[in-house]
Formats: sequence, C-alpha cells, structure tokens
Amino acid sequence: MAEMMRVNTTMYPELLKRVDFYAEQRLEDRSTAIRQLVAEGLKTELKSKVMLSLKEKKLTVREAAELLGVEYWEIEQIMQEEGISLITTTEEEIRQTKDNTF
Repeated sequence: MAEMMRVNTTMYPELLKRVDFYAEQRLEDRSTAIRQLVAEGLKTELKSKVMLSLKEKKLTVREAAELLGVEYWEIEQIMQEEGISLITTTEEEIRQTKDNTF
C-alpha cells in the first residue's frame, strides 16, 4: 500500500458536521471519511475531462483508469456508460485493410 501523507485543512463547522455524519453512517473515523469523500469527488470531477481525453486519443485506457483511481475493468465499464468504444476502427477502414491485404 502507498505511503500516506498528513494534510491539514480548514472547513466551516457546517461542513465538518456533514463529514462527521457521513463518517458515523459508514462507521469510519473522520480521516477515512474525508479520504473517501475526496477520492469520490475527484473521480466525479475528473470523469468528463478524462473521457474527453480518451475520445481524443490523448490518454490510454490504463492512464485514464489511473487518473480516476479505478481498476482497468472499471474504466471499461465507465467508457461503455459514456458511449466510448475501445474499438475505434470504422467498417470502412476494415474493408480498406482487407482489400489492401488480400
């Protein structure tokens, strides 16, 4: 497991109350709850940018998975939900390849 680093933050009492409620509901300590919330928030915020980069072929599938903090099979599922295919070759390109090969 990766080494953890200590990070301090300041938040409004109302926000801290919500974090504590989240932690209590999940039977977690405050630090674990904050890590979970940050990870999920980043995943949500980065998802559209990462998907666009995949469509534009600026990222590999593995790089996209790493950026979103998910496993390879999970990124494939996200791509499917977003309508992004792993196979980007068109039928016309396949026909041309066949014609040129045979």
